[in-house]
Amino acid sequence: MNFREHLDEMMKDPEFRIEYEALEPEFEIIRAMTIARNNMGLTQEQIAERSGMKQSDISRIERGKGNPSLKTLRRLAQAMDMEVKIEFVPSGHAKSKVTGAARGMGKAYAAPELIHLEDDAWERAVVQENIK
Repeated sequence: MNFREHLDEMMKDPEFRIEYEALEPEFEIIRAMTIARNNMGLTQEQIAERSGMKQSDISRIERGKGNPSLKTLRRLAQAMDMEVKIEFVPSGHAKSKVTGAARGMGKAYAAPELIHLEDDAWERAVVQENIK
């Protein structure tokens, strides 16, 4: 069973689904940030140097272990010559469209209102890290 099949199976559990879906906005921010950095060909170390942050802090954010403020997200975006865009959408649309720099970049592609990575490696790593 691969990760996607396992996740589909776990999503049948209502408690798991609620918890997983509650994390989606955080996953979306991390995904967009990681995809943008990778598509620019930048390492965490280079972003750290450009933003004045520690590489370990950037790693923590990308693994879903940090809780970055809007100010921090703006610093990271500026380090990639980008801007942060936040949208408010009506309830029931928790999985918002991917906008801005992440849309259609590199190995990412927009699918029905959710960004997917070709190999699900990023999502698998973050979910496994948060299940522990």
